Amino acid sequence: TDIAELQLPQGHKYPYVIMGDSDQVKTGQLVLAMGSPHGLAKSVSIGIVSMTERYLEDQKGPISVFNNYIQTDAAINQGNSGGPLVNLKGEVVGVNSRILLGAENVGFAIPVNTVKEIVNEIIKKGKVERSWFGIFLQEMKSITEDTSKKGVVVADVELDSPAYNAGIRPGDIVVAVNGEAVHARFAEDLPYVRKKLASFAIGEKVEIKIIRGEEEKNVIVVSEPYSPFKGKEVEFTEWGFSASDITNEMMRRMRIPSRKGVYISGVQEGSIAKMAGLLAGDVILQFDEEEIVNLEKFVDLYKKAVENKKAKVLLFVQRGVVTRFVLIKQYDSEKSEVPQLTIKGLNNNE
Repeated sequence: TDIAELQLPQGHKYPYVIMGDSDQVKTGQLVLAMGSPHGLAKSVSIGIVSMTERYLEDQKGPISVFNNYIQTDAAINQGNSGGPLVNLKGEVVGVNSRILLGAENVGFAIPVNTVKEIVNEIIKKGKVERSWFGIFLQEMKSITEDTSKKGVVVADVELDSPAYNAGIRPGDIVVAVNGEAVHARFAEDLPYVRKKLASFAIGEKVEIKIIRGEEEKNVIVVSEPYSPFKGKEVEFTEWGFSASDITNEMMRRMRIPSRKGVYISGVQEGSIAKMAGLLAGDVILQFDEEEIVNLEKFVDLYKKAVENKKAKVLLFVQRGVVTRFVLIKQYDSEKSEVPQLTIKGLNNNE
């Protein structure tokens, strides 16, 4: 949703704005877009709301998974992002966020009700938690012109995901979630359904009713945490590489078959890892025959190997569709000095 919460120092009086209600915004109403386009601070443009539920999608998938945008012809340019979209009462109804390159006066703002939800979650929990089922949804219009057909099309299901393990497959039609009917006739309806699925507590058992051909059935799916495209990254300076956890998005985009292992995001030229043949994009599966289930496990084994002055470590890695062994020669066993252990990015104290 592209929203963050900033904490300001206490003891000061700050000017502030009133948050409005974006659900009350109507097509055609006048709005003001404020910000600093091209560095011109305190700029204001005026226009109308062109559409209240604009769904944005590109070739790589939906730009905004959980919400639609307010579209306006009030001039929004580079530098307006983060500025308020305001109604004539002075209430903020959106946050200016996107433009359409090559077009004139076609801008998009994040609805302020979405902003309020995100901010409240961050203040309450420190982050926004989303549940994940591994389902990719598509609108009903894409498969039928019969408007009486209700539900949401399952376009794809990730392997080894909660939905896949529960038996949901591409082509199924989701018609209800925990007894509540769901329907996405158009693409603009998809964010609501995605958000509904993502709002369940992590580990919660969710009943999903699907239609497969002429058969109707209920399946129980246990939600897992949603993870972004890039996982938490750690730098291993002694060996000269960085690695991260494997997320659901990485599995899908990079065709990684499992979340087990750690993903090598970068290797330093001339480092121990580079000389051993480790490359960016490799996935480390084993560390001296011990299975790597996640980044935490790898960090633990790595720390022991460095602290115990282990001369050689044998890694089993996956590179594309093939696997191979990589022998890490940590240091010359004839020398007494060993590099000082440094793991950056592990915690606040590094």
